[in-house]
Amino acid sequence: MSIEKELIERSNHECELCKSKNNLSVFLIPNSPDNKPNRHLYLCNICIESINDIEKADENHWRMLNDTIWSENNAVQVISWRMLHQLKQFDWTQ
Repeated sequence: MSIEKELIERSNHECELCKSKNNLSVFLIPNSPDNKPNRHLYLCNICIESINDIEKADENHWRMLNDTIWSENNAVQVISWRMLHQLKQFDWTQ
Protein backbone atom coordinates (compact mmCIF):
# COMPACT_ATOMS: atom_id res chain seq x y z
CA MET A 1 0.00 0.00 0.00
CA SER A 2 1.34 3.46 -0.86
CA ILE A 3 2.11 5.96 1.88
CA GLU A 4 -0.65 8.24 0.62
CA LYS A 5 -3.28 5.49 0.68
CA GLU A 6 -2.19 4.46 4.16
CA LEU A 7 -2.42 8.06 5.40
CA ILE A 8 -5.81 8.61 3.80
CA GLU A 9 -7.12 5.52 5.55
CA ARG A 10 -5.48 6.44 8.88
CA SER A 11 -6.79 10.02 8.75
CA ASN A 12 -10.30 9.12 7.65
CA HIS A 13 -9.91 11.54 4.68
CA GLU A 14 -9.34 14.51 7.03
CA CYS A 15 -6.45 16.75 7.95
CA GLU A 16 -4.84 15.00 10.89
CA LEU A 17 -4.55 18.32 12.72
CA CYS A 18 -7.52 20.57 11.98
CA LYS A 19 -9.92 17.96 10.51
CA SER A 20 -10.44 19.90 7.28
CA LYS A 21 -11.52 17.80 4.31
CA ASN A 22 -10.21 20.25 1.69
CA ASN A 23 -6.88 20.44 -0.17
CA LEU A 24 -5.21 17.52 1.59
CA SER A 25 -1.78 16.10 0.82
CA VAL A 26 1.02 14.01 2.28
CA PHE A 27 3.46 15.89 4.51
CA LEU A 28 6.81 14.49 5.66
CA ILE A 29 7.74 15.78 9.11
CA PRO A 30 10.83 18.00 8.71
CA ASN A 31 14.10 16.45 9.90
CA SER A 32 12.64 12.94 9.94
CA PRO A 33 15.29 10.23 10.08
CA ASP A 34 13.60 8.15 7.38
CA ASN A 35 10.69 8.06 4.94
CA LYS A 36 8.41 5.58 6.75
CA PRO A 37 4.63 6.16 6.85
CA ASN A 38 4.73 7.01 10.57
CA ARG A 39 6.91 10.02 9.74
CA HIS A 40 4.19 11.49 7.52
CA LEU A 41 0.90 13.25 8.11
CA TYR A 42 -2.09 13.86 5.89
CA LEU A 43 -2.61 17.62 6.17
CA CYS A 44 -4.54 20.46 4.58
CA ASN A 45 -2.72 23.20 2.70
CA ILE A 46 -3.37 25.74 5.50
CA CYS A 47 -1.62 23.57 8.09
CA ILE A 48 1.27 22.79 5.74
CA GLU A 49 1.75 26.44 4.82
CA SER A 50 1.81 27.47 8.49
CA ILE A 51 4.23 24.71 9.46
CA ASN A 52 6.56 25.73 6.65
CA ASP A 53 6.27 29.46 7.41
CA ILE A 54 5.19 30.38 10.94
CA GLU A 55 4.63 33.99 9.82
CA LYS A 56 1.62 32.76 7.83
CA ALA A 57 0.08 30.96 10.82
CA ASP A 58 -3.36 32.14 11.92
CA GLU A 59 -3.45 31.91 15.71
CA ASN A 60 -7.10 30.89 15.76
CA HIS A 61 -6.61 28.08 13.25
CA TRP A 62 -4.06 26.48 15.57
CA ARG A 63 -6.22 26.38 18.70
CA MET A 64 -6.87 22.75 17.79
CA LEU A 65 -3.43 22.03 19.25
CA ASN A 66 -5.09 21.86 22.67
CA ASP A 67 -6.56 18.56 21.47
CA THR A 68 -4.02 17.28 18.95
CA ILE A 69 -1.16 17.35 21.45
CA TRP A 70 -2.91 14.40 23.15
CA SER A 71 -3.25 12.37 19.95
CA GLU A 72 -2.32 8.69 20.00
CA ASN A 73 -0.44 9.29 16.73
CA ASN A 74 3.21 10.15 17.43
CA ALA A 75 3.58 12.18 14.24
CA VAL A 76 0.62 14.36 15.23
CA GLN A 77 2.12 14.84 18.69
CA VAL A 78 5.48 15.88 17.24
CA ILE A 79 4.01 18.52 14.94
CA SER A 80 1.61 19.71 17.65
CA TRP A 81 4.48 20.23 20.09
CA ARG A 82 6.58 22.01 17.47
CA MET A 83 3.72 24.34 16.57
CA LEU A 84 2.90 25.06 20.23
CA HIS A 85 6.52 26.01 20.71
CA GLN A 86 6.44 28.25 17.61
CA LEU A 87 3.25 29.95 18.85
CA LYS A 88 4.38 30.35 22.47
CA GLN A 89 3.82 34.12 22.39
CA PHE A 90 0.05 33.49 22.67
CA ASP A 91 -1.35 32.97 26.18
CA TRP A 92 -3.54 30.01 25.22
CA THR A 93 -0.48 27.92 24.30
CA GLN A 94 0.69 27.85 27.91
